[in-house]
Amino acid sequence: MKNLSLRMGIPEDAAAKRLRKMLNDRGLTADIQVDGGISAKTIDQVLEAGANILVAGSAVFGGDILENTKALTKKIEEFRNRQ
Repeated sequence: MKNLSLRMGIPEDAAAKRLRKMLNDRGLTADIQVDGGISAKTIDQVLEAGANILVAGSAVFGGDILENTKALTKKIEEFRNRQ
């Protein structure tokens, strides 16, 4: 298994968490992609849940692209530093 993708429906952090647990319980590795609902406010929850590929369209392009990108990058760096 290489990549599993989640879209909005149930909260993406809950779906990612369940999926990551199922993979870990079976000794499997795969990327978990979350597409939709990613923002500077939700990114920590989704990363904590086990997602490692994030699709952030409106979080990047909905306003000042440079500032939005910097804010998301900062959140990712902060998450990595806590690991």
